[in-house]
Amino acid sequence: MLQSDNNRTFLDRIGLYLLFLLLAINPFHFKISVSSEGFISGFIYYYREIISFVFMMLWLSKIIYLKNWNNRICYQGDNRIYFFLIIFPILLGIFAVADSGTDLYSTNYLITTNLKAYLLRNALLYIPMTLYLAVRGLDEKEVQQVAWVIVIIAPFSIITFLISSEIATVRTIGVVAEMGGRDLAYNSYVPYLTIPILSGIYIIFSNSVDFFGIKIRITNIVKLFLFFIVAFVSVYIFLSTSRQSTLYIILAGTFTLLKVKKSFAKKIFTIFILIICITYTFSFLTEGYSVSNKLLDRFSSVSGMTDSNRLDKILYGLSLLQPVEYFIGAGLTSVMVSGPHNDYIRWWQRVGFFAMFIGFLPFLMAFLKGYRLIRYHSVNILYIYVTLFVSFTLYHSFFGYPREDAYQAPYCFLGLAIWFGVRKAESENGNI
Repeated sequence: MLQSDNNRTFLDRIGLYLLFLLLAINPFHFKISVSSEGFISGFIYYYREIISFVFMMLWLSKIIYLKNWNNRICYQGDNRIYFFLIIFPILLGIFAVADSGTDLYSTNYLITTNLKAYLLRNALLYIPMTLYLAVRGLDEKEVQQVAWVIVIIAPFSIITFLISSEIATVRTIGVVAEMGGRDLAYNSYVPYLTIPILSGIYIIFSNSVDFFGIKIRITNIVKLFLFFIVAFVSVYIFLSTSRQSTLYIILAGTFTLLKVKKSFAKKIFTIFILIICITYTFSFLTEGYSVSNKLLDRFSSVSGMTDSNRLDKILYGLSLLQPVEYFIGAGLTSVMVSGPHNDYIRWWQRVGFFAMFIGFLPFLMAFLKGYRLIRYHSVNILYIYVTLFVSFTLYHSFFGYPREDAYQAPYCFLGLAIWFGVRKAESENGNI
């Protein structure tokens, strides 16, 4: 287990509080109506840019004042991951200069700002956070605090999203379920909710956690509280008909149960309690309403789970490329709106296969390293959590554009940032 670092500087604490602020604000970044700004961005339109700038300043200050020059970036065993993380933005700058302005889908972009600047901003927005946490490090206590923030904010985010978007209230979700649930299916927002579930599972399987300076033993009461949060978020995802998010929860939960160091009886009991909580929450939210057969059919059969035209969109997207463009791309701004509904293919269309691969390589390398550690070494729930957190980007990129999404992007890069941070803290504590 990682030991808490009591020697954090004032700026180190500011960096952690800044991360908490981002995680507390970003889930409320939804649109109140088509014509209005986001709930938060209507007040501070550039809050993400401001936070990113502060992270950049904190990273530079850390680089300048670190005394150990040989350990000033990150844990040396992860320096290749760090290298590819930095190389990709540099490549994007080169592609931006060479961009031909091709529009593969003839969408007549409605984005009023400079397209290159808009895309680069989306791609680079959370890089400073990742670089900073890689240098700063995150001990287990701090990772637990991050997980608590993510878990606690999630249900409030859902409730506010329902009310602000005028879809329903908590007690009228059943109406939407009766109509098939599709009005809840905001493909930008719902996938983010898989992270609060992942974080809740992490805390449940921890023996004790730090809740902002208060050490909490994970008693049955605390577990029950977390179970109901996980159940509420899970039921919302189910009612939203998001198959990709539902499948991710199942895969992540199964992987955790298989790998976590708990007795078989405790694992079965955990599943049993979670099923009871989900059943009760579902019954409460849909009380007095009959759930649409259309919604149930979406999850109750193989055809319902796999029925999609996304493969056709992927193949069509690749068919738009000229032979040479498979290697160099059609242009950085060649796909800006919609497209193949697959981030791997969209970046392939933009910058070619090799540059696309470099862009995803840090996430892939961190995930594979984490998986090997879990498989071949005795590790605690922390590494399971961090490895699955990194997988969020790799998985959801098959179905959308998480790294450029207002809700999902912070968690895409936070997974990598936590990986760097944990490895750095372990190396400083002599655990590597």
